[in-house]
Amino acid sequence: MKKVTWLLLMVVCCCIKKLDAQEPGKPYQTALKLNLTAATDPVSFPTLRMALEHAIGRRVSLSGELGYQLYSIEGEGAGPEFAKEKGIKANIELRHYARRSRSGEVYPPLSGRYMGVNFMYARNRRNLTAYYYKENNREEYADYFYARKTITGLSAVFGYQRLIGYPVSRKPRVMQQSRHLLLDIYSSLGLAYRSNKNYNREYAAASDSLLRSRHPNVFDGMRHSYLKENSGVTFRPALGIRIGYRL
Repeated sequence: MKKVTWLLLMVVCCCIKKLDAQEPGKPYQTALKLNLTAATDPVSFPTLRMALEHAIGRRVSLSGELGYQLYSIEGEGAGPEFAKEKGIKANIELRHYARRSRSGEVYPPLSGRYMGVNFMYARNRRNLTAYYYKENNREEYADYFYARKTITGLSAVFGYQRLIGYPVSRKPRVMQQSRHLLLDIYSSLGLAYRSNKNYNREYAAASDSLLRSRHPNVFDGMRHSYLKENSGVTFRPALGIRIGYRL
């Protein structure tokens, strides 16, 4: 994690240095963005995530994003004495923007269709409750424990970043394009390695059977992803929206 943090700090320092050296009138080369969907992420854990993107070429940019978990989407749950729920997420992304739109219009800097590669790291801990029964007596048990999960992954990213327009007249469709405000819509798909550790756990996967919800849901899948026997390589899709400001 220290290596990822240092890499993100290097991206930030390079961007600040470029901003100080940037001459007036030159194209915008840096954008600061807030990830809107990360704050309500039910698949892993919710975070407040900020990204800093900087153009390192005419149509190429480097972005660093860092997030911290402020709350648990389900609350502390049973047994909060085991661990304080917290987590961090970080990623570094290399993007290549298309030069022109399908209509032939040249995109402004840091806008348009793009594709890229994303390296991510995430780590968090949370309290869990496992409801299970033993096969020999069918009696129901509740096991309160906490888990630590670490994920590293590499994904292909596809998205569209555009300048936000706003109305400037009462007439319909009369819009002015902002020079600073950005909307970034992205999707990604890749492979990730998940490493889980469980503490104070009594449930044994080899001899006990978990009680499952009558209807499958996201929260069941999320809880099961923290069990130590579910460590390993997994597919990791993502969809998201960021709003930003070009500096």
